[in-house]
Amino acid sequence: MRVDNCMKYIIILMLVTIANLTHAFAYTQEFTEIELQEKIEAMMPLEKKKYFFTLIVTSPKLDLLEQSNQLNIKANIAVLAPGKIKGTGSLTISGSITYNPAQGAFHLLNPTIVDIHIDGIPDIYQPKIKQLAQSAITNALSTSPLYRLKDDDLKQKLAKSVLESVIIKNEKLLINFNI
Repeated sequence: MRVDNCMKYIIILMLVTIANLTHAFAYTQEFTEIELQEKIEAMMPLEKKKYFFTLIVTSPKLDLLEQSNQLNIKANIAVLAPGKIKGTGSLTISGSITYNPAQGAFHLLNPTIVDIHIDGIPDIYQPKIKQLAQSAITNALSTSPLYRLKDDDLKQKLAKSVLESVIIKNEKLLINFNI
């Protein structure tokens, strides 16, 4: 009977130890809205020339949306076209964050223009400009990482393999790993 009790205590002790160890290897990388804003600003200006149009996207302003776990980027847009046609306006891009474990990098997933207004450009060209802007933004924002885990940081190097969640909370992007 005494051996059975002793075995029970050993098993319970092992389970408690294992449970505590799993929490010991949890890691959260935190980014404030300001830090992410700086990373997005570093990607600007975006300039795209196609057909007869030149698009220039500048002055991004980031907004982290906790309820939808997405981010919005509001920016200025300028459009130049032949015949001295020039328009300026604004656009809003929405997307979420995705993690590429092979690169150890975080990218904007499906950056989509949800709103665009350009003054000074005839209405007939507006859909083509939106399509061109969408192409430029998708290429630039989904291929350039917002953040890349550092190989010289042991926790970040270990964290490359196991992403638990990416959430937005209290105006911060929280990236949780469970190693």
